[in-house]
This record gives sequence, C-alpha cells and structure tokens, in this order.
Amino acid sequence: MKIEITTSPKHSRRNRFNHLLLILGLALAPIACSTSKTQGTDASAATHANLELNRGKKWVVHKPMMAHIRNLEQAVQDFEKKPGHDHAVLANEIQENLGRLVTNCTMEGKAHDELHKWLMPFLGLSAEYTKATDPQVQQQKFQEIQHSLRVFNDYFE
Repeated sequence: MKIEITTSPKHSRRNRFNHLLLILGLALAPIACSTSKTQGTDASAATHANLELNRGKKWVVHKPMMAHIRNLEQAVQDFEKKPGHDHAVLANEIQENLGRLVTNCTMEGKAHDELHKWLMPFLGLSAEYTKATDPQVQQQKFQEIQHSLRVFNDYFE
C-alpha cells in the first residue's frame, strides 16, 4: 500500500508565505528596529549567555511587540496539550509571530540590544525547527524553543 501526502494549494501558499516572512525577518531584523548604539556588531553570534539584566531587573518589551511573543509562547504551551503534535503547524505559527515581531520592532537603546541577543539565536532555532523532518530532531528543537522562551522570561517582561 502506497500513501501519498499532498498539500492543498492554500496550504502550500501559506508555507511559502511563512518561509518568506522568516527570510525577511532574518534579513531585516538588524535594520527593521530602531538603530542602536551597538550598530555593526554581529548580533547573530550572540548567545543567551550574553544576556544582561537591567540593573538586576527584567527589561521591558514594548506591549505591541510583547503580544507577538506571548502569542508564540501560547502556541508552544498549547502544542503539548493537543493530541497529534503537528510540528509543522507549530513551526509555521512561530514563524508568523516572529515575522510580526520583527516588522513591528519599536524598541531602541540597551533594551533593544538585549532583546536582539535573545532574538537572533531564537530566529535561527525557529528556522531549524521549521526545516526539521525527523521526529526526534523536531522534538529536540521543540525542547530548545521551550528553553529559549524560559530564558526570555528570565530577562524580559
């Protein structure tokens, strides 16, 4: 018995749109946000270990931007509760929210710089999660996403 999996044209267009959003987000992230004092640094090389608190307190993320992060976070939390665990659907939802986050960035200064220290690795992780087809790799990337979101909440509010 041969099983073929096909996607509807609507699903295919949505995937292409989500991939385009991610590519645009990765390409525009350094310039889409307000300019910062650390212009010219390689933000993609930053890791979570580089994150700093704001004098012992969490950095405040602008509310419109935080909404996209919270939507993304909720999708990750809901994913575990739903039977079936369709990683591709979750990956698309994460990318959609990241695209909205990046294109609506209004932050500047040190808070902006610290957010980018978290965001750039997360964008890469999201891309890896989207590309993963092996269930074990998908699960590993999903766990890394969960960890990264916990780190986010340790440094931002």
